[in-house]
Amino acid sequence: MTNFAPSYTPTDPFYGAQFHLLNSNTLYGVPVDINVEQAWNLTLGSSTLRVAVIDDGVDVLHGNSGGGFAGDLVGRFGGGYSFDAMAALATGDNAYNPYSNDTHGTSVAGITAGQHNNGVGGAGVAPNVILNVLRIFRRTYPDGFGSLPQAASTGQIADAINQAWSWMQSDVINNSWGGGAPATAITSAINSALSSGRSGKGSVVVFAAGNPSRRSLGLIGSVLYPASLSSSSNVISVSAISRFGTPADYAPSGTIDVVAPSGMFTGSCVGEVVTVDRYGASGCNDGPGGAIDFTSTFSGTSAAAPQASGVAALVLTRYPALTAGQVKTRLRTTAVPWGSATTFGTGKLNAFGSAL
Repeated sequence: MTNFAPSYTPTDPFYGAQFHLLNSNTLYGVPVDINVEQAWNLTLGSSTLRVAVIDDGVDVLHGNSGGGFAGDLVGRFGGGYSFDAMAALATGDNAYNPYSNDTHGTSVAGITAGQHNNGVGGAGVAPNVILNVLRIFRRTYPDGFGSLPQAASTGQIADAINQAWSWMQSDVINNSWGGGAPATAITSAINSALSSGRSGKGSVVVFAAGNPSRRSLGLIGSVLYPASLSSSSNVISVSAISRFGTPADYAPSGTIDVVAPSGMFTGSCVGEVVTVDRYGASGCNDGPGGAIDFTSTFSGTSAAAPQASGVAALVLTRYPALTAGQVKTRLRTTAVPWGSATTFGTGKLNAFGSAL
């Protein structure tokens, strides 16, 4: 006999706007969300489990409960390290104190680990996990010149991945970035994480599939490297669907494992996903009701990947003996079938099915 129980529902004020977690829109008779409320009945993750965010840093002020501001990442920070391409010119910004325009990693972290029932913001997929923060990007030079992201070198990015699984002992490594030609050093670091992380069981490595398409104009690009490694390794490649279940305008075609809901369009402060923003005047400053410490406009496969990382963390909390390959298989086989494999992989991410 099956015992039914009400789904766990966070009380956070912006939770109702987080359609990737709870969506009234349906397609194929299924809500277009990741079915996470039932998974939360099973687990909220564990403080013994570490998720690395390799990105442009994460604002530690969202981990500060003092000063009259109850951050949405309180108690979630583990280690931090900066592989900054412009380190020699830096003026105090680092992995925990990103440059003023560096909002991306903070929003990613909020999707994975935003706190529940704390009276502010929305909810993360795995709110009890610890975040390891590794910065490999910065938005501009400290003196204001330049407007494009400045990336660490190939060697530094490889070092960041190696630090994530070895020194920082990350169980899951989220990478909401990609593009460029395949690099031997980066591929080798990823393979090391997959084989040697978690004492030989392998760290789970999640990559955003990239945003190379403009489907509204008839242009469909291919899955970007390193997500493309999914075809030959246990990398998990994550693409995006809209809140209505259709392919996001930017979604690529190719080797995809699963999809998760995100905005239909993407760009700097252009999107629909509600998550954490930089604290104070920095960032997009466009959270629900004008809340400047949160955003309503995150998007891209960058917003889909941390949902999969959060689900992987829930799975490992329940089943810590699983290998990285077994976690990938679990996410793939429990996904809700959604259409063509080159667009949707095995289907829509299913947190409850994966964690069950």
